Amino acid sequence: MAEKPALPPADTIAACNRWLQTVRASSFDKGLAMSAQADAFSRVGDEVEATRLRRAAVGAYGHSLSGYPSDSAAHWNSGVLMRQLGDFEQAREAFLAHTQLESDRGDGWFELGMVEVELRRFPDAIAHLTRAIERLPGEARPLAGRGIAYRLAGDCARADLDFDEARRRDPADPLLKVADEMFPPVVESPASAKPGLVVDDG
Repeated sequence: MAEKPALPPADTIAACNRWLQTVRASSFDKGLAMSAQADAFSRVGDEVEATRLRRAAVGAYGHSLSGYPSDSAAHWNSGVLMRQLGDFEQAREAFLAHTQLESDRGDGWFELGMVEVELRRFPDAIAHLTRAIERLPGEARPLAGRGIAYRLAGDCARADLDFDEARRRDPADPLLKVADEMFPPVVESPASAKPGLVVDDG
């Protein structure tokens, strides 16, 4: 089934406002609504309002978790928002809580691993992304993510193996494009090549 097209940003913002005004929304639902509004404001280029709403959504999820600490969805949503806000330490805590509650789901390990990459904790990133690879068979993105972690850690050989396998699985995976931009191939120009030895037969 084809996905429904996203509502225009103004319609999304208005719909969430109406919903919040007419329904006795829980803290979790308020977090969902404010997060959707934040994405809509971001789509129209208003990052100031988007950031304000994301912070408010994090607060709403925090309030929800104070009553339901085992709500893995609230931990997940908080982690996504904190990563968008650039608060990688708090995102790490949220995704770590999510993986403790749903250790069999690869998406949580993938997000946790990519946050560890942002924090430059490469051994932890590689360990978490390996768990994601095990739980997401056939997917390219955890391999591409682990390849980035290996490359940043200085292990180019293992990085290249991961990138090659990721391309075999899905050459159009967006994370492979990120990797290509981060690590462009080095092409030696003819002018920079060392001249060969000239043997004088005379």
